[in-house]
Amino acid sequence: MIARSILYNDVYVNCNSTDLRRLLNDLRGFRKLGPTISQLSLHGSKNIYTEAIWLEPIISHCPNLTVIQFEKDNATACLPFMSQAISQLGQLHQIQVTHLDQCSPITQCLYIELNYRFRHTLTQLELANIDTHDSLFSFERLIHFIKDFPCLKGFKASTSTKATLPTLSIDLPSLLLQCSLLESLSLSGAGMILKTHNAPLLIDTCFPLVSLELKQMHIGMDGLRWITHQLRKLETLSINDSMIMSSPWIDKQDEEEVMQQFLTYLIKTKHDYDLIHFRDWTYWIGVENKQLMSPVYKGHFIPSLLYENMDPEDPVFLTDRIRVL
Repeated sequence: MIARSILYNDVYVNCNSTDLRRLLNDLRGFRKLGPTISQLSLHGSKNIYTEAIWLEPIISHCPNLTVIQFEKDNATACLPFMSQAISQLGQLHQIQVTHLDQCSPITQCLYIELNYRFRHTLTQLELANIDTHDSLFSFERLIHFIKDFPCLKGFKASTSTKATLPTLSIDLPSLLLQCSLLESLSLSGAGMILKTHNAPLLIDTCFPLVSLELKQMHIGMDGLRWITHQLRKLETLSINDSMIMSSPWIDKQDEEEVMQQFLTYLIKTKHDYDLIHFRDWTYWIGVENKQLMSPVYKGHFIPSLLYENMDPEDPVFLTDRIRVL
C-alpha cells in the first residue's frame, strides 16, 4: 500500500487488492487518517472476490473521499460494495474504471447504475459503448440521463467498435445548454455524428468549456462552424481521425471557407497531431515546434495508418500529393 499527499488533508492511497484488510486495520488504529484521504486507487485482482468485502468498512472511515478508482479486472467484484456506501460518501466526485470500454457488459451496467446513484455529487462521468445500452443510445435518452447530474464538469462518451455508421446524432448546443457547468467534453466512435442542426450563435452565452476531444467520429460541417464561432473559452481542441460530413445548412461553395476558418481556430489551441478527412482530402495538423508553427498539410485521402511515422520536416510533405496550406 502506498500513500502520497502534498498536503496532510489531501491523501492519495494506492492500494493492492491483497492489502485491503491491512488498510482497514490502519484506519481503525489511526482514526485521524481516514478523514484525510481524498483519493483511493485499487489495483490488482488476486483474491478480489474474497477481499472486496473490506471495501465498504474502509469507505466508512473515509468520509471525504472524492475520487475512487478501480481496474477493469477488479471492478466487477468491487462496484456492488460501493452501492452500499452512498450515505457515507457525500463528497464523491468521480468513480473511475480504467479501460471501461473493455469491461464486460455486466460491469458496464453496474458502473452506469452506480454513477447514477451518486449523481448529485459527481463532477466527472464516463459512458462507454453506449450503442450497446438501449437506455442511452439516442440523443434524447442520453440527455435525459446526464441532465440529472447537476454538478457535472467533465463528460466522456464513446461507442463500441461494432458501431460503424453514425446512427447517434449529438446536438452540441443542446448538450452544452443542458450541462451548463461542463468544462471538458470527450466524444469518440464512428457510431456518433456531431451536429448543431443550424442552431444560431448564442452571442450572450459564454460556455465554460475549455477542453474538447472528438475522436474517430463523424462531424457535420455545421458543427465545425459552430465550434469555431461559439466556443470562445476553448483552450484544448483535439479532432483526431474524424470524418467531416456535408451539412444541408451550408452551401458547397462555402465549405472550403468554413474548413479554413476552423483550421485557423484549431492551430491556436493546444492540440496533438490531428487528422481530419473531408471528401477526397485529408488534413494533417502538426504540433507547434521551434521550426514550424502548427503546420497544416493537405493531401488526397490516405488511410490514417500511413501517417503514423511521418516527420513534419521530411521533404515528403512538399510534394504535389501533400502540400502545406
